Amino acid sequence: MRKTMVIATATLFAGLLSGCPKDSPPEPDSSPSAGAFLGECGGARDDDIRTITGLPTLVAVARNGLKCVWESSGRDRRVMFTWFRDSPIERERTIATVSGKAVADFSIDGFHGFTANATSLCQVAVQDGADFFHWLILAPGIDCTVLRPLARLTVDRAHAWAPAPTQPPGRLDELLHECTAVPPDDIMSTVGESGRSEMYFHGAVCMWRIGGHVDLTFGWLENGSVEREEGIARQLGYQITAITSAGWQGFSQRRPGQPATCGVTTSDSGAVTWWVQSATGDPCETAERLMALTVRRRV
Repeated sequence: MRKTMVIATATLFAGLLSGCPKDSPPEPDSSPSAGAFLGECGGARDDDIRTITGLPTLVAVARNGLKCVWESSGRDRRVMFTWFRDSPIERERTIATVSGKAVADFSIDGFHGFTANATSLCQVAVQDGADFFHWLILAPGIDCTVLRPLARLTVDRAHAWAPAPTQPPGRLDELLHECTAVPPDDIMSTVGESGRSEMYFHGAVCMWRIGGHVDLTFGWLENGSVEREEGIARQLGYQITAITSAGWQGFSQRRPGQPATCGVTTSDSGAVTWWVQSATGDPCETAERLMALTVRRRV
């Protein structure tokens, strides 16, 4: 009886549909498009960083597809670029506000974002469509007006791009817990380094330095995709290798001529990436182990 009723109902429904006009065309996708390709370090060269900031002793200490870091030998001065792809800028603004930074609106050539400053700390984030980029300067007595030429450098060198539609604020899942995908003790045991673990940036992109020898980057691009991340890695000229592991699939990426640096990306509530820079061991193996822990914990 139940089967007969279902068939009869389906037949009636199909008949009603046959008398209806054709479906209207789907509404256009209102979600923001991806921002421009910024290149590694937002197009900045080492000399640009030293000249704009007035910090002549800075040297590059970390580079990958998500970030670049320059530091002085004493590590009391730091400049950092981070490329947040498919990530809401409101997450970083909220984190800066909760952290007690002096947050203010910022705009340059039609692009909008915010600054978040404190004693000896200057930050600017600028949105382009679904993406945004972020510059940070940490130095005693730094004048935060240098944020504007840094932001302009990135805008100007990304082939004179025009602003894409901005991303409206939405729900911010895991706010203030973005860096807890893998517990600190598990990170230390996986990396196999002794010594102090220093988290020097947190948010949708988290960064650690362990024992002074290993640099880690974890990126959770919550609206991202593995396909876009792989495409950007290829644009950057990185060496790509497909990965199929227990419970997840993705790819590894290496910077040419930099065997000590490797990133691993997979899909998990967006796109997630671990970058490992280490003078010892195989950084891809370490990144894969960290990724396995991440996927296992988030299941």
